[in-house]
Amino acid sequence: MMERNLNIPNDVSLIGVDDLRIARMVHPSLTTIAHSIEIMCKKAVELIVKMVAGEQLEELTILIEPYIVDRESVCILDPN
Repeated sequence: MMERNLNIPNDVSLIGVDDLRIARMVHPSLTTIAHSIEIMCKKAVELIVKMVAGEQLEELTILIEPYIVDRESVCILDPN
């Protein structure tokens, strides 16, 4: 981006995934899409407990809603 003289977020908006610690340390700080590790762990433990109890588990999909951690790397567009 710097080689092309592009400014983040004025010329290009960037969004990362996983909300790694480094996202807070870079400049501008990186907006990310994150998910709750706590909820993922809770769901995993629930499944493990069922398996240990001998429950037969069918194939399933568990959706954990992601959320945006808004930082400095995304420009807010003026709708006008």
